[in-house]
Amino acid sequence: MDKFLNIFVILLLTQTISCQKMKEIPTWKPSMCNPLYSNTDERFSVQIGPNEITTLEGIEAALPGLRSSGYWGDSGGSFSDLQGTPIAADVTYFSNHEDKFYRVKMDFGQQFMEKAVAEIHYSSESDMYNENQAELGGGLKGGFDKMIFGFAPEGMVVVWRGYGAYRIELGRYQAGVVADDKDLEKNMFPDDGMSRADV
Repeated sequence: MDKFLNIFVILLLTQTISCQKMKEIPTWKPSMCNPLYSNTDERFSVQIGPNEITTLEGIEAALPGLRSSGYWGDSGGSFSDLQGTPIAADVTYFSNHEDKFYRVKMDFGQQFMEKAVAEIHYSSESDMYNENQAELGGGLKGGFDKMIFGFAPEGMVVVWRGYGAYRIELGRYQAGVVADDKDLEKNMFPDDGMSRADV
């Protein structure tokens, strides 16, 4: 009887330790944004093409195949929830104003992002913080809930981590021009839809 009790206790302890080691999988929303174009009221925008966001947990994730919108650092909207710890991204996109396809590969750093998704941040840490926010509840704290991808002219891409209403820059990346873009053009702008010229 003691033998069975010992086996039961060992199994119970093993199960408890396994459960404690399991991490909660982060849930977050992707969004895309763009700046004003050439000091005018016209917005620079891009059309997202084939892309993949690599997660630590191996869960599939990607940016929606839509146009960027909103203001620099804030898209003004977001899309369906994604899950997993984002550690890298490979994004191809079409720059409407420049009539060019770009591709950018971004490494966010696995160890850094493992910590980042578990952090809580306050408004004063945000890249977008200003003193006026204090009157609007600027002292609130937030947990990781967004990844904002900003697309600017000449292949500059900036990524922010979002914590509630606040943003903290993750990094700046340089996209390269895709020289042979005929297949991309065919896939992104099929004959029955908008053409490259229409965008």
